[in-house]
Amino acid sequence: MATVYQIKGMGCTSCVGKIEEELKKHPAIEATVTLDTHSIEVKTPNVSREDVQQILSNAGKYELL
Repeated sequence: MATVYQIKGMGCTSCVGKIEEELKKHPAIEATVTLDTHSIEVKTPNVSREDVQQILSNAGKYELL
């Protein structure tokens, strides 16, 4: 089951690229970042909200809503 989170601070394709690059450092986590909806869909089960927030923080000034 996938979990979708809204992302604050993501407004351009460069932002998406930064988040996707950070996600590549976590190959066990399957996720899709979508600019149109300012969201991230995490398809891997048992990934905590805190883990997703840490990935976003490492990528830049992005926050889960």
